[in-house]
Formats: sequence, structure tokens, C-alpha cells
Amino acid sequence: PSEEERELELTLLFALTNVFAVRGNESHESVAAYLRQHAAVGFDMAGKRAVIERAFTTFTDDAVSHDEKTTMLKHLLIPMLAEVARVRTDLEVLWRPDLIDRVFGEMLAASTPGPDQAAGCSMLPNALNIELLRVATLLVHLLPHVISEKRKELIKFAWNHLKSSDTVTNQWAY
Repeated sequence: PSEEERELELTLLFALTNVFAVRGNESHESVAAYLRQHAAVGFDMAGKRAVIERAFTTFTDDAVSHDEKTTMLKHLLIPMLAEVARVRTDLEVLWRPDLIDRVFGEMLAASTPGPDQAAGCSMLPNALNIELLRVATLLVHLLPHVISEKRKELIKFAWNHLKSSDTVTNQWAY
């Protein structure tokens, strides 16, 4: 697809994740299945890299709510990463060092408490912290040789969540 078509497709996929923020009796399983099938299986590596880059842009955008970031990670990025982990092809194409640096510099660092906060506290909601822990877990599974260079940051990230008062966050940090 052309650059314009790819951009439109990404905009649609990310907009679809907002469906999950609507709470009600409706099942959103068909939308989740569509996102899994389209982004995780349907995209080539260039498309998957574009999804990852858009996820970073969305995650660092202060205008995007925490709920939207959580659903984006849960229903778009994580299923795509899980599929990549399953097929394990062209990982170096998808995960260049600049993307790994962005994961640790932007996404995971956002969840780490500041010096004026108590240990185990995060400025982010527990649901978003859990999804970030899931991303970190998938990256360790996908790229252990690359992540080993970021071992100190990864341990610090998980350790801070081990001190959390939320049980589910504790379990994902472990």
C-alpha cells in the first residue's frame, strides 16, 4: 500500500481500539478478533513497525487518555507482538535499537515513580501499568539478547511494580 493508504489504515485501526473504552453489555469480541487478524497477521513487517511507531506516538501524546492508551496496548500492540513472538521471523527488521531505546526511554520510564514518589507508586493507572508489564514480558521473550543490554532498566521497572499495592500489578511484575 502507498504511504497515504498505510496512514489511513493505521488511523482506522487505532480509532477502533476506542470501542473498548465504551462500557456496556455489548461484546467487543468481533472487533478484538478483527484487530488481531488484521494487525497481527495481516501486516508485513513494515506495517507492524508502523503500528509500533504509531503506538509510541499515541503513548507519548498527553491528549490521549490513559484508558485509550491501555486499550491500544491491550488490543492492538500486545496481540501483534504475541504473533511476532509466535512466528519469530525478521525480528531485527521490526526491532531496531532505536525502537528498543524508545520502549525504555518513553513507555516504561513513564511508569517508573519519580524521586518524590513512594516506592511502588506510579502516576499511571494500574491497568496501564499491567499492559506495560505485558509489553516488557513479550520483549524479553522476543529479544532476550537485545534486552539484556537494558537489563538494569528492566529490573528497575519491574521492581517498582513489585512494591505496588495492587495484586495483579505485583503478579505481572514478578
